Amino acid sequence: MYTLPSDAFVKNVDVYHLPGITPETIETCSDLLQKNHEKNHVFFNLRGGFHNHTAHHLLTALSLGASSNTLKHIYEQQMKIQLPLAPLHKEQDFDVQKCLGDDNYYHDYLEFFKKELNNEKYQGNIEDLIEDYVFNHDYLGLIFAGAYHPFIHLGYAVEFQSKLMAIEGLAMASVDRTILKDIVNHFNDDSNKDGDKTALDIIELIVKDSRFDEKVFYTDARPKTRIFLQRGGAPLIVEYARMWKCDLNDARRAAILINTAAIRPKKAPRLDFFLMHSTTSSLFLDIMVHSLKKKENQLKLIRAKFAVDLFYYVARGRPKLNLNYLCNEYPVSKEHLYIDASNPWLPLIDKCLTHPDEHVTKTIRALIYADKFDNAQGQDKLPYLKIAQMVMDALFPAGKKDWAQEGIGWDEYWQTVPYVSPQEPKQDCLAESQIVLQTFIPLTLDLSFLFKAIKAQRIIKSNVEDSALSIIKTQSLLALHCSLIYLDCYNDTKIKIIEDVMENYQWSSFQLNFTDMGCNVDNHQAYLNTRASQSSSLVLENIVHDLEAAITARGIRIKQSKGGNFHMTLATVKYQYPSDCIVSQLKQKFISLSNYFGSKKVCCFWTKKSDGWIIKRHFAQDCSIFEKLIC
Repeated sequence: MYTLPSDAFVKNVDVYHLPGITPETIETCSDLLQKNHEKNHVFFNLRGGFHNHTAHHLLTALSLGASSNTLKHIYEQQMKIQLPLAPLHKEQDFDVQKCLGDDNYYHDYLEFFKKELNNEKYQGNIEDLIEDYVFNHDYLGLIFAGAYHPFIHLGYAVEFQSKLMAIEGLAMASVDRTILKDIVNHFNDDSNKDGDKTALDIIELIVKDSRFDEKVFYTDARPKTRIFLQRGGAPLIVEYARMWKCDLNDARRAAILINTAAIRPKKAPRLDFFLMHSTTSSLFLDIMVHSLKKKENQLKLIRAKFAVDLFYYVARGRPKLNLNYLCNEYPVSKEHLYIDASNPWLPLIDKCLTHPDEHVTKTIRALIYADKFDNAQGQDKLPYLKIAQMVMDALFPAGKKDWAQEGIGWDEYWQTVPYVSPQEPKQDCLAESQIVLQTFIPLTLDLSFLFKAIKAQRIIKSNVEDSALSIIKTQSLLALHCSLIYLDCYNDTKIKIIEDVMENYQWSSFQLNFTDMGCNVDNHQAYLNTRASQSSSLVLENIVHDLEAAITARGIRIKQSKGGNFHMTLATVKYQYPSDCIVSQLKQKFISLSNYFGSKKVCCFWTKKSDGWIIKRHFAQDCSIFEKLIC
């Protein structure tokens, strides 16, 4: 039986484990790893090549201080999807070289590497075995195959000094996909020299390089990685990877940012499933590099990992990195701020351990590791806690939020992502500035909107057996509206100035058409709505821009600038409501036949202070007296 040696938890200076690891949890984890090793295949779906993550999940949880009960629960959940280990082939049917890339021979490779580890050359030393096979047996390209999984597995082996994990990791590398060799093998060469650019410099160049435009498309079938290589993308990756000035810290930071900084302002946060593996593998780069005896091998590994990160970055659409938004502007939800905690990391870690997807826990752990070992100082250091909080926002609650599979770099993907609606403003206002000025176009007085809203709300209610469990409220038919501009948390003096701007604003009437259905989310709930057409939104954006500019010119800062996505809310629902299904149903009912939900000529907008009932109407210059009377 392979057990986790206790001294592994204090031996390696490149490892960081949280308090909570005990002899009991080490024993529990060892037993569960052994069971998984003896019973299960490395893939739980042979056709799709989906990896068995049992060992990763257990060791990540153990390193974060999980209890024995938590470890047992993880194992029980993982066992629901695993495939049994296949019988060994006859000795004459197994060839170590010829069977590479064939997952039918995983068990055979397990037995092969057990014997290798214990032979006279390696004498049970896992670091020697790994270094020799990676750099002398052409395994450098294999360990990064399958979205880094063999590399991660071997990283756990070195971290926990686990012979079992070393054997499994090399066996996994032997049977995983082999598509990365054309890129990685360029860096298993002593002749490689340092470039002069940082990782972010290179990423900026790649974004602008039109040669990538024809290599992979949003509409390409999966896997996009293979298609990118088939279209001749490998030489471009090698070209850019060779520009890089090799640096371990720079590599780690880039591996985190190509995943987390791809979020977009005013959109719900989304994280790419494949770029996430760049992040989760980043902590093992330090561990693996410092386990290698030869300096030249250390450099080869760092350069190869960076090249693979660039490969996945390009294959996922070359997302623009919104670093300033991530670090300075992203609004972390109240749920994950943990403002009452002395150390916000602690409740965040505790919660991440409850997520059934081990990738969430692994991502948080990678950020904890980076926070510990990043050598940047002051403002140069990334706000790893905030990044972790954003990750939690993007993936909780489990079952309702998930990783992006389509490729997060393409605009087409982001068109499917809802805008984030503002939180209830008064909850965040200081005592001396509690006033919110609501600015909106009233739609209640239009009968066509009224009747269609009634029908839509009936459909929304009928889509679930017990609407009380998943529908918070349907929009009052007396309050149907389209919000214009967010004017939250101002004192009375500033509100009067803003109202003066509204009174003096000159504008012309326009046609407001609603031509789509959608769903927005905020940090608490979701909003089913009908959305303004592109032409109507353009007019509304111009009006909002004019108003915001005029208010700013009077010395008042706009605290929350209004983005696009002008809409009329129909219902507020909980996350568990099947929003995607109902949006499709509403589109079929209201949009597919007539191409619009409703239309009206806009002759006024209203403003109302949150602390009162008085409504002020602001009229377009070109509307008739009658149109103003019914507005």
